[in-house]
Amino acid sequence: MRLFIYLFALTLCAPVSAQTVRIKTILDSNLFETFDGKIIKLAGVDAPSKNHPAPYMRDVAERAYIYARSVFLNRHFSIAPLLPKDTTKNYELVFMQKDYPLGPVDYNKEYLLEGFGRFTGLVPDEFYAGYKEAEHEAMEKKNGIWNYLPGDSTLTFERHFSPEESAQLRQQDSLLFIKDAFKRKSDPTGRIASELIMAPLSGFAVAYVSLFASAGVGALGGSEGLGLFPYAIVGAGVGYTAGSALFVYLVEHNENPNVTFWGTLGYSFLGAGAGIGLACLFPYGTSQYVAFFAAPVVSAIIYANYVVPEPQFSDFYPTAGKYSFKQRGYSHKDLYNSTVLYNVNLINISF
Repeated sequence: MRLFIYLFALTLCAPVSAQTVRIKTILDSNLFETFDGKIIKLAGVDAPSKNHPAPYMRDVAERAYIYARSVFLNRHFSIAPLLPKDTTKNYELVFMQKDYPLGPVDYNKEYLLEGFGRFTGLVPDEFYAGYKEAEHEAMEKKNGIWNYLPGDSTLTFERHFSPEESAQLRQQDSLLFIKDAFKRKSDPTGRIASELIMAPLSGFAVAYVSLFASAGVGALGGSEGLGLFPYAIVGAGVGYTAGSALFVYLVEHNENPNVTFWGTLGYSFLGAGAGIGLACLFPYGTSQYVAFFAAPVVSAIIYANYVVPEPQFSDFYPTAGKYSFKQRGYSHKDLYNSTVLYNVNLINISF
């Protein structure tokens, strides 16, 4: 609403009125060409370029570029220039919005929320607090550039870099990457505790299905009555072991890509065998059940946390500026599908 008021005020008071433009080309992460030949840039947003010397910043710029292509290209937007204009630049700083059925979207603010750039502070007072809050939210969620920069970083992107500065940035970028990739060295107690609780539940769920499936196989083989009992026992045991291993794998593989499903499953079956052996040593009672049901889960956890080697620097070091956000489970396609299609294109009706 405040952006609409600002646009309206410009039409009344400013020598350059608000206007509607159609985006023809996405030139960079925050640089666009309109069909009338105007080069525009979102005001208040200092975004890294696709040719930034630091690989991480180039990757954030690529995400912003993909976002812009999917949201801006060939569509109409209302823009208002930032006054006074800087005539020394070959582009114009603008505020850009589009009206959707559920309300207007301020894309300067959206860029800051996504972490595609930092807030310059060079905007009218009406927008300062909202844009500053958007940047703070991106910092808190570690979106975009804030996944790699501390909140008090003074790094700016609106400049050219000397070869020495470029080399320093590349080194800093690699160190930030290593720091981010090795977050898993923090205390794993909470993760292991959740696995000890949830993995058996996952095992029981799979065991329930496997029990009936195995009994069905036995029935097809001609068994009936108590003759189905061995099939059911074996099926439930295999299902429990596989189900608990699957849960541990899903949790740990996200933390360490070296964890494999077959490795987790193998250790879980070794644990099941050890559990049967331990159960035979205990007198009949609760201890036998605890030994059998706990051993596969504990074995899988030991494999994932203490047997599998930790990722090495060479596994994560950015090469040729390519980084797929693997440790967070994101690719550019995922980012497009989850944030662009859901948040924007669902209500994106052009008029």
